Amino acid sequence: MLSMYEAVFRAGKIGTLRLDNRLIVPAMTTLLSNQDGTLTEAYLSYYERKVRGGWGMVITENIKISPHCGASAKLPGLWEDRQIRSHRQLTERVHTTGGKICAQIYHAGPQASRAINDTTPVAPSPLWLKGYSEIPHELTCLEIQGIIRDFASAARRAVEADYDALELHGAHGYLIGRFLSGRSNKRVDTYGGSLEGRIRFLIEVISAVREAVGPQFPLLLRLSISEYTEGGITPQEAAITAMMAEEAGIDAVHCSAGAVDCNERMIPPVYVPRAAYADNAAEIRRCLGIPVIAVGRINDLHVAEYVLQAGKADFVAMGRASLADPDLPRKALEGREAEINYCIGCVQGCIGENKKGRHCTCLVNPSAGYETELVIKPTARPMHIAVVGGGIAGAEAAIIAASRGHRVELFEAADRLGGQWIAACIPPGKAEFGSFLQWQAKMLEQTEVTVHLGHRVTAQELLERNPDKIVLATGGLDFLPPIPGIHRAISAEAVLRGVSLCGQQVVVIGGGLVGAETAESLALEGRQVSLVEMLPEILRDGEPSVNHYLRASLKQHQVSIYLSSNVTEVGTHEVVLTQEGQIQRLPADTVLLAAGLHPDRSLWHELKDGPIPVLLAGNASETKNGFFNIREGFQVGLEL
Repeated sequence: MLSMYEAVFRAGKIGTLRLDNRLIVPAMTTLLSNQDGTLTEAYLSYYERKVRGGWGMVITENIKISPHCGASAKLPGLWEDRQIRSHRQLTERVHTTGGKICAQIYHAGPQASRAINDTTPVAPSPLWLKGYSEIPHELTCLEIQGIIRDFASAARRAVEADYDALELHGAHGYLIGRFLSGRSNKRVDTYGGSLEGRIRFLIEVISAVREAVGPQFPLLLRLSISEYTEGGITPQEAAITAMMAEEAGIDAVHCSAGAVDCNERMIPPVYVPRAAYADNAAEIRRCLGIPVIAVGRINDLHVAEYVLQAGKADFVAMGRASLADPDLPRKALEGREAEINYCIGCVQGCIGENKKGRHCTCLVNPSAGYETELVIKPTARPMHIAVVGGGIAGAEAAIIAASRGHRVELFEAADRLGGQWIAACIPPGKAEFGSFLQWQAKMLEQTEVTVHLGHRVTAQELLERNPDKIVLATGGLDFLPPIPGIHRAISAEAVLRGVSLCGQQVVVIGGGLVGAETAESLALEGRQVSLVEMLPEILRDGEPSVNHYLRASLKQHQVSIYLSSNVTEVGTHEVVLTQEGQIQRLPADTVLLAAGLHPDRSLWHELKDGPIPVLLAGNASETKNGFFNIREGFQVGLEL
């Protein structure tokens, strides 16, 4: 295994700091801190869990340098000496495991809204940009100097807390990044105008921080190498910035991308190619004599090895990969690569949960961010458990139950595991979703779950087998809206899986994620596709960054979209709908239904009053998306 990943597992140095390998966990907002900036037990356990996985270094989420500078209320802080103690608890636990941890400090600038901090956000210029909640206050030169002192003070506290390194967050449209960008910095004084003027704030921050931490303390800088938006930072500007930062005392440059108003670039979903920003890192590396860190959709070790072997970077950052499987490095080192649970780029559990005000987790790894709550412990009373349904919820329940010591049988009517998740792997760009099914199959084998494929178990058979408990994860059935002729429609899932054939003129009823992905797939095959949605917009159930790319693809492939439209009839060769009071007739030789699901509880009705306790999991409980289905399966497994 080591020979396969020679570059990945080669030791490296950032400044004076030696790292055992080239794998870094970058900063990711967890929302696990107390509002006073101190660290909770959940926060400590989250980072300790990652460090135990064998990563070369872990970087904390963005630590506030002042009480009102954060984009969230639940961020760690180092603006007061009293906060040092809880940070030292973290570093002590990390160092006990032999790990390395870097503190990232930041000022959110215009993203620190009044709603969060009860104070007006600040920026180099009083400009509103998409994604920001309000027009910020323009910083005076005196206020700028105060913020520079705050950076230096926070850096001193990080050293006192015994962090191994420090990273300045200069990317993503936060305060330093906003000074660097020509689209957001319109100042005409010494902190604006030319590129050199826009860089001045960063250089003064670096100088003050370097003085505070001393000449030998490792100091990193995270930059957006490109903001991918008109007037924003370009790779050429970033290269000049990086060279000036190196001269000022930076020991490594962490090459990110994007800003808050192009969030799909900051945290790229599955539609973005793997290692999409590695070439940007390579451009920066050619200009510097210090290490460069590549980040962005590097979610497995093969990609990481390529980036390093190709000379595009000196280290790779794998944030979401560490959420999906915190033990990724250790498993690879121990020859257990088949057991790695890979990030699938869905962005539902990480950024998706953050956007909803909930703390960071992972769709494929429900225990991420819940290390103190969702703990797999051996059962005190081993039982015989029957799980009906081999979709993602049923398989997850079986894996967790078996991991705890139960004897588990899983019954699946189809000839393969996966259920409706199989169709989710088929749309363009989503092949990576299949890695989760492979992982579940491996874990079912490893935990010695007895799997019965092609076995449609009956209520009578379950009673005769007499398990101690039954888990019903029988999924959902297509919801059939009360529309004349709806029986002529076929399931979108069936077409995606190749079970049903499709004609040339296709109408898809339902503009959620399933309907939109099906429409895209068929349009790519050269079919004429119309997408009908009764609501005023499509993709209300998708994540914004995913929706961005999917909408663009639908437009590119000329899918006709009908919003605020009600289907009134499905005819033999047409679909009739009303839109703004007008009747429209869409030609159709195939009509696909993607209008949602309803729980399949047929077995539950037969068993619920019987002698064996029955639990529901996944869509059989309540129809929901993959994120909640996997999580519910995990929780049911813990409850058994």
